[in-house]
Amino acid sequence: MWNRLKAILADFIQQADLVLLGLCFCGGILLGQLAARSVPEASRTELAAYLRQYAAVWGETTDRTASLLRAAGVYLRYPLLVTVLGFCGAAGAALILPVLAAEGFFLSFSAGCFAAALGRSGVLLALAAFGVRCLIVLPCSIYPAMLVGERNRWRKLSICGALLLLGMALELTLVPRLVQWALGTLS
Repeated sequence: MWNRLKAILADFIQQADLVLLGLCFCGGILLGQLAARSVPEASRTELAAYLRQYAAVWGETTDRTASLLRAAGVYLRYPLLVTVLGFCGAAGAALILPVLAAEGFFLSFSAGCFAAALGRSGVLLALAAFGVRCLIVLPCSIYPAMLVGERNRWRKLSICGALLLLGMALELTLVPRLVQWALGTLS
């Protein structure tokens, strides 16, 4: 019975894979925006003050690079979770959809809070902080979900691994410069 359920779910994901996965991610984005808009004005003001203080301190510090462990965490958490769930049968495959919705939610909520607190500067800061990550992590989260049930998927997954390594290198080198530039627009 589990094998039959797994086959049915794998066929369903393969037929409507990209649309369904995209809808779950977009649903998470929509919920994240709604949640960000429900944040009280006092919290937005607090966040804006914190970010402005952070921007002022940023110029005084010399170590602006992110740690490799933190970069690995933010780049690998969703793609690895989706990949592992893809190997866990029908139940694991079914959990991929809420994982992608959660990824969209947290990204959208963070960007929405930055924008609500800081206006146009918050949008620039969110783009600087999350833009490169989203360009790499989102495809590397969706692609393994599309491979559920396929044989020899390790070769195909190695492409995602290479992209994620590139993204971590950019997170450690380029992103701090982008964030520094975006924080400069706050002062």
